[in-house]
Amino acid sequence: MVDFKKLRESKSKPKPIHPREIFNSLPKPPGINDLYASQAEVLDAWFGRRTERDVVIKLHTGGGKTLVALLMAQSVMNELGEAVIYLAPTNQLVNQVIAKSNEYGIATVRYERGQPLASEFFDGKAVLAAPMKRCSMAEASSGCATRGKTSSTPARSSWTTLTSRSPRCATRSA
Repeated sequence: MVDFKKLRESKSKPKPIHPREIFNSLPKPPGINDLYASQAEVLDAWFGRRTERDVVIKLHTGGGKTLVALLMAQSVMNELGEAVIYLAPTNQLVNQVIAKSNEYGIATVRYERGQPLASEFFDGKAVLAAPMKRCSMAEASSGCATRGKTSSTPARSSWTTLTSRSPRCATRSA
């Protein structure tokens, strides 16, 4: 027998917006139970400042920047329902973003030059992962933002951009 009251309650349950809560709710690869202390510290600090523009996140090599940025992206999508773009300097890093998102069950779509953008991106249901060199200002009007700027298109008033500018830094602009 179906309990419609429980079904209705489960649909109305708000999505977590704190990145640590999001992490705890996600499926994890074997051997991963918790965030590194540095990741948790960065996420807590970011969460308190998430409404600010141009926040820089810095972690050491191997510190888990990709996962941190994806959790930040999911937080923005859960809280605001906005589309989020994750810009990386190389195709290899875009592939890393997509692989990491698949490991943790964070919806991500790849930007393909000359192809229409996925509706999941515009609906704020999936992160758009794109290489920075492929996203020019000319393409911004067709749906690809650059360098941490808030952009607009007829279909979407704004989105958040996470930019991985170097192997050690990421920024968020809203």
